[in-house]
Amino acid sequence: MVKDAFLDNHSSVQNRNRRLLETWATTVEIMMTLNRYKTKFNNPNYSYKLHNLQYQDLNYDNYYTSGGYDMIDDFNQRDFGNDFPIDRVNSYSLKQLQDGLKGARYWNQWKDNLKSKYNNPTEMYLDELFNNWQD
Repeated sequence: MVKDAFLDNHSSVQNRNRRLLETWATTVEIMMTLNRYKTKFNNPNYSYKLHNLQYQDLNYDNYYTSGGYDMIDDFNQRDFGNDFPIDRVNSYSLKQLQDGLKGARYWNQWKDNLKSKYNNPTEMYLDELFNNWQD
């Protein structure tokens, strides 16, 4: 998957693979940073850049998306306007997102794995969330 994300000559393959890789890394970065500063250093008002990427509009980046964190949090950025992701998904754990990566090579395979492995009351909105960042 990593090789395909950067070396495959088909841009659609590169985009889908790279988006999956970078979104996962960004999600872990957000969660670890929040844990460190909010919990460990008792700073309840701390937020990661762009308020945990919730103020990042869809035109900002198609790889480093808020999609992973959006599956955890309970905030719909679309409330800011049409330039922001529709995010009605919540309550997945970081462990569930990690386990959903097993066998996923592409962006939508991550979503499909989550749907098949877990029963989340908001999973009906996973397609909608992932579609925010399609090629």
